[in-house]
Amino acid sequence: MSTDQEQTTTSLTFPSDAIETALDELPPGTITDAAESYARECGTILDGHYYSSGRSPSGLAAATIYLSSLVANQPAHRGSSRTLSQDEAANYCGVSPVTVRQHYRKILDLHEESPDVNLHGKSDERESTPNAAPTNGDLP
Repeated sequence: MSTDQEQTTTSLTFPSDAIETALDELPPGTITDAAESYARECGTILDGHYYSSGRSPSGLAAATIYLSSLVANQPAHRGSSRTLSQDEAANYCGVSPVTVRQHYRKILDLHEESPDVNLHGKSDERESTPNAAPTNGDLP
């Protein structure tokens, strides 16, 4: 393995590193600032959770980016309001859409279980907030 490959591999040890790399590589306007913030929150949660142990950081990053686009319901860079598809998120991170499907609901569950974390960066008030992040039952 070359030095460049070793540095890339070690820099992606944590899910948050892979998420940050993926966010940096997305074309401008692909997801909103709110979706990026949500993705970073998920990365922080995944870094400290056993769920990420033994799983590909790139796969978790793809699922997180897909989930964050669902939660934020961001406008696409093409101008119309839509979310990223599982295929798009997978392609951005170099994984399969199956990997995205395997992880995104669990990441949502972990985010919901995490105290004091939500899309708006406030204390956990999702129950009473009209723009609350969706629950697992609200997603496709």
